[in-house]
Amino acid sequence: MLARDNDPNRPLPTVTFGDTYTLKVGSETLELSYHGNGHEPGNVFIYAPAQKTLMVVDVIFPGWMMWRRFALAQDVPGFFDQVEKIKTFDFDTLVAGHVTRTGTRADVELQSEFMKDLKAAAGAALKSTQVGVGVDPYDMGNPWAVFGNYIDRVVIQCVNDLTPKWSAKLAGFDVFIWDQCSAMEQSLRVD
Repeated sequence: MLARDNDPNRPLPTVTFGDTYTLKVGSETLELSYHGNGHEPGNVFIYAPAQKTLMVVDVIFPGWMMWRRFALAQDVPGFFDQVEKIKTFDFDTLVAGHVTRTGTRADVELQSEFMKDLKAAAGAALKSTQVGVGVDPYDMGNPWAVFGNYIDRVVIQCVNDLTPKWSAKLAGFDVFIWDQCSAMEQSLRVD
């Protein structure tokens, strides 16, 4: 993509790697690793073992609801995998790249728990919501109207199921919970 875009402000790298790369500068060591497409292709984990610091941008949002649709993740199951992978690192500080502060292991655990609840709520809503219920009779011949109504009701059920537990635990819950439920039900149907 860098070669395609030919942007002089983002030159091609002189060093590339597949899965892992250890960068040493003086007495400092950074361990770079790639764990597949989640948020976007090429999103690299940067670990400073001596400092017990991990940098992973756009995956964990310390104390906050994720940016809409899993931070615009290109691969929602891959995004879930990356959150779980973060938990395997020995870190005290997480540099996540956004919102108001650095993160902790507790922030990762909280987001992981939320994501599991989100997946369960969207899955339950997909199973229990009936197609065609509540559709205006004039729209029954329009498959987009029927399916749009179904998806909206799935998302509403997901939001309603998650709100009591999570609305006070994650800042911005009210802003992006609809997007998260919509992206989750779509991922469960398509991915």
